[in-house]
Amino acid sequence: MSIEAQTVRRLFELSKLSVQEEEIEGFQKDLAAMLDYAKSLEEIDTDGVEPTFFITPQANVFREDIVHPSQPSEKVLQEAPTKIHRYFRLPKVIENI
Repeated sequence: MSIEAQTVRRLFELSKLSVQEEEIEGFQKDLAAMLDYAKSLEEIDTDGVEPTFFITPQANVFREDIVHPSQPSEKVLQEAPTKIHRYFRLPKVIENI
């Protein structure tokens, strides 16, 4: 399977990573090899093989929910670098694409 250079650039863009033009050809080969390997897994006969969700036995791992008193919001907000009214002010982390 071949991967186009534009596809590699788009994957890096979506991943918020930078890629040098001279690296793109290598990534094309690597991604193609990964996809070819994944495609080869479809050829394996899995008839009669039960699905495996966990490799080790799992038991109920929940703990009892115990309510504890919380810190007063005024005290917690004293530690905030910036705040608006009764809320933490955080930097924007989602960009429009």
